[in-house]
Amino acid sequence: MTQMLDYVVIEDNIINLTGSFQLNPGEEMVQAVPANGSTWRLEAEQEPGNPYNNMPSITIEGCGQNSQGGISTGFVSQFGESDNEPAVSTDCMANIGSYDPNDKQGFPLGYGPKHQIEPGQALEYLIRFQNTGTDTAFRVIIRDTLSAWLDWQQVQPGVSSHPYRFEMGANGAIAFVFDNILLPDSNVNEAASHGFVKFRVAQQAEVPLKSFILNQAAIYFDFNPPVITNQTSHQVGVDPLSVGLPDDPGKEGLPMIAVYPNPATAGATLRFELPAGSYGVWADCYDIHGKLQCRKRLNANRPELNLENMPSGLYYFRLFNAAGAMGTAKVLLR
Repeated sequence: MTQMLDYVVIEDNIINLTGSFQLNPGEEMVQAVPANGSTWRLEAEQEPGNPYNNMPSITIEGCGQNSQGGISTGFVSQFGESDNEPAVSTDCMANIGSYDPNDKQGFPLGYGPKHQIEPGQALEYLIRFQNTGTDTAFRVIIRDTLSAWLDWQQVQPGVSSHPYRFEMGANGAIAFVFDNILLPDSNVNEAASHGFVKFRVAQQAEVPLKSFILNQAAIYFDFNPPVITNQTSHQVGVDPLSVGLPDDPGKEGLPMIAVYPNPATAGATLRFELPAGSYGVWADCYDIHGKLQCRKRLNANRPELNLENMPSGLYYFRLFNAAGAMGTAKVLLR
């Protein structure tokens, strides 16, 4: 790496940690997070000049359990899948119950109830269909008129369940034509009565912030009236994600862990009194604004943390291991 790059760690939909890194050839950096049932996402900038993805990411869901004995769900697909490379396509969908067999979905799902996406974020659409009629469908046509905020000249037809012919008209009118598809009706062969198609499309340049990108499709089975899908919605521009701000440790319902010296002076080394048998313990240090200042693994035999280069002020600590949060502490640095 020729320069420092930034990374961010998101817990569900809250920024838990931001930082910078610079690695030499063969080096790695490990970022530990607690197995607390949250959905954890790590995004890191890529070296300038990289021809493909400029913000690769990794997401982990369902590791450990939260205080209610469950896990966070529904957060994996709210951001992009980091599959901009020409030969890479990632499909990640939530397991759900029954649904309308003729529907349309847009990925990433987007952040929050407005399904917010970053300016310039390409959208990938999935259109699913099923023949629920009384006879075999010989031809299926999917027609889609794209939003004015999408660049119809940059449509990339994607994978599908059956061979199709792609057509493009004027002003964003596109069609996927499945000739001689011979799609059986669901009463004869339910499993074979389904089909799908995917495509990707870029946003127009400089779409105004807060603009909504709306889209829906019409599905034609032979000469029958079209089946209209649901309407997808995305808003351009992501409101700043919340930053995790630990409350007064005494209000968290976790045990207070003794730490000394307290108050401490600049450059002091803190020592925590951990419960007997503690192992694999990490300490997060937050300032009063909720910004994570450091994260360090503590030596079980000598659980210490150095406050070098940290300005004076009040700092909060949250200690955790693989089993979850262990306790909290706060220190006044003079």
